[in-house]
Amino acid sequence: MPSLCQTPGAEYHIVVGERRVAVSLELPAHMASLDLNPDQAYLLQEQLHDALEQVMAPLFQQHVVTVTAPQIDAARAIVRRAEKAGLPVANGIRWIAGLGAPKQRKR
Repeated sequence: MPSLCQTPGAEYHIVVGERRVAVSLELPAHMASLDLNPDQAYLLQEQLHDALEQVMAPLFQQHVVTVTAPQIDAARAIVRRAEKAGLPVANGIRWIAGLGAPKQRKR
């Protein structure tokens, strides 16, 4: 059963490609702007992210990556060598390698 349109006059532009999904929305003519303050804009951004994530999540479940213990050990070794050499290592990489956030250096 079709649902009743909840955004009359809005024009949705949705593109689904091999490696990209794009969504945009043009407001109807009777709406000059959304007129959001920064907090409202941030909340809208979060809600849009959550809605799109909910739609896309099942597709990601089909492509779960399994990492083996030797791969994790190799990643840890690379992170430790980079840190020992004084090279910057992103926190995300430390988490992936199972090393957690870096210890804060005393100044």
